[in-house]
Amino acid sequence: MNFRRKFHLKFVSSSTLILAITAQAALADMGDLVKIYEYTGKYLLSEVPSSAKSIVLDVPQKYRYGGSRGVSRAWGVNILTYYPGFSSSNDPENAGAGLNCAGYCNGRILVSIENRARSINNTRWLNSPNMADIVGRLAPELDIHAKGNSTIAVGPEHGFDKGYEITIPPHGALKSEVRLYLFHISEDHVHYDVTAQCLRNQFADTCVLHFSLHCNPAVYVQVVGIDMRFIDNLLEIKDKADRFVSSMIREPACIG
Repeated sequence: MNFRRKFHLKFVSSSTLILAITAQAALADMGDLVKIYEYTGKYLLSEVPSSAKSIVLDVPQKYRYGGSRGVSRAWGVNILTYYPGFSSSNDPENAGAGLNCAGYCNGRILVSIENRARSINNTRWLNSPNMADIVGRLAPELDIHAKGNSTIAVGPEHGFDKGYEITIPPHGALKSEVRLYLFHISEDHVHYDVTAQCLRNQFADTCVLHFSLHCNPAVYVQVVGIDMRFIDNLLEIKDKADRFVSSMIREPACIG
């Protein structure tokens, strides 16, 4: 290494050094910011046009999962956390409940966040005001009409207003499977504001929640891998996840 370069700090003024340290600290803080764009299939992430609108979140690296680590631009962000406290995998109480754990794993869940600004209120499509309504109207259709499946309409249960219980006959390695779709009706008494999909077979016993953030319906949130022991807590989990993700939104500002 060049002698002058090695000892460069000896010749830097104290004020300049303070500015440099401050800038590094700011960069470290910015390391948690990520812009998420809506995936359209029209361009690569590296070629997103300047006209594309992003949603900016401040997601600590300790929460990020898989390919979401270290990125500043993405089609979506995955967060590994734990119910009920929404702590991170770095926290001592979650030791041993990481990715190698199978089953309940101290309430481990995955929170997936996407930008779906163009999907909601699309008058040429479903004209749904949020992603729970879109998923709730589309997801059950294939299962309901698939040959050999049996469907029962269910009334209010587990805090939801209605739904479907669909039994799928044995196929492949599956002995049998039950898929439960639950819908919570919003205050407008027309659309759904929370949709749950639960799956029960010899390999899985879990639920997924689908909803849009209360403060910004363009932010689509899925809570994946909820143990079915918490089926009566699904709406509570939704409310906690909504607040958890809303606290990370930076642009556009999350109000309400």
